[in-house]
Amino acid sequence: GKVWENWRVGIMGTVFLVCTLMFQEKTLEIRPDLLSVPMLLGSLVLLIRAITVDSLKEATKKWLMAACGFLLGAGIMATQKMLFVMPGFTLAMFIYWFHPQSPGTFQSRFILVVYQLTGFFTPILLMLGYFALHDGAYTFIEYNLLLNLGWKVGFSPAEYINRLMTQNPFMVGFGLLGLLWAVPKLFTGPSFGQGDYIMAINLVGLIVGLFIIPVPYRQYYMMILPLLALFAARFLVEIIEYLANFRSKEGLVNPQFWTASLIFLVLSAGLLLWTFSNLSDISLSDFIKKSVIFTAIVIVVAATYFKKQDLALVMLLVAVHIPAAKKFKNKFYYGNEEQLSQIRYVIDNSSPTDTFMDGWNGMGLFRPHAYFYWMLHPEVRGMLTEEQKEQLYKDLKTEKIRPYFVNLDQDLIQLSPEITAYIKEHYQ
Repeated sequence: GKVWENWRVGIMGTVFLVCTLMFQEKTLEIRPDLLSVPMLLGSLVLLIRAITVDSLKEATKKWLMAACGFLLGAGIMATQKMLFVMPGFTLAMFIYWFHPQSPGTFQSRFILVVYQLTGFFTPILLMLGYFALHDGAYTFIEYNLLLNLGWKVGFSPAEYINRLMTQNPFMVGFGLLGLLWAVPKLFTGPSFGQGDYIMAINLVGLIVGLFIIPVPYRQYYMMILPLLALFAARFLVEIIEYLANFRSKEGLVNPQFWTASLIFLVLSAGLLLWTFSNLSDISLSDFIKKSVIFTAIVIVVAATYFKKQDLALVMLLVAVHIPAAKKFKNKFYYGNEEQLSQIRYVIDNSSPTDTFMDGWNGMGLFRPHAYFYWMLHPEVRGMLTEEQKEQLYKDLKTEKIRPYFVNLDQDLIQLSPEITAYIKEHYQ
């Protein structure tokens, strides 16, 4: 945020992001996105710095572009979801290369892009080379790319989009407003010079990807949310600055300032009045929460009037995040005692070499899985052919596959009636 705009945008964007419930849920898990997302953000930091800071030496720009490409390529080697970054990122680089307002000459920009591409392909070739040395290059490509291209089951992103908007409506709303606010001036003047088009095109590309990727689970949003948070932060920073500048030298305030402030106050007062009208149905904590929001909004207006923009921004952050705080707190009531007891039961009643088989539960976490696919959720089941299911049934009957433990969860039950019947008959 600071490299792109200023430290206010960086701090506010960070607050928006860490207070986004969906982002917290996924970053607390162990998954490759914890590598790929920082690599994506790092590549954008290096790219924006390389093409917007005129005082940098040409050699420094080359190394920044090479490092930018390296991080992007390494991110793709961490998770295939990063491939959905490429359309937007590529379009942004073409604009940089060919746009007449881009810094430097056409030839110098071409050289920088070559350095970037060299960095990009380096981790990819290193990874493929490592697997090739172990006769596994094709296998790596098959099971990381080709297999995923064959997924037949998918779902709409509507459910998770709705959940995100319900959990963090202000971040989403301000983020989209910030994106729209930036569009008219993306390719002209100072906005182009500071790399707005890079941020905007990458964000739009990732949002479009939601409607292309077959299974847009919450972890995919981890690439979208940091950029959306930064646009939300910049929108609020610019709005507060915009309103603060309405004040005239005589100490009076421009009518536009009062109009905007009145909207803030009316919405807040409406919230408070609604609270008072439902006192019989509302808890004390909800009443306090809405009162704090109203007070914070009043302080925002007053601070803006007196040109205390930092105070206004802090209080605005308080106001917009109070509704999410309760949802955030409620998440900590969910424990994992049941999962731990299930995993412990398997460990206590089997040896490290005993195989385990289930559909999705994962209680055999520290035991080798009996079947090739260690999860059989709907997407994997949709890829399996009838011949593969029949082969698994035969392997169980002939004891070629002989799980020591079987957890007959719903995903395993839905794999095949014959397999379910066999397990029920032969396992206690």
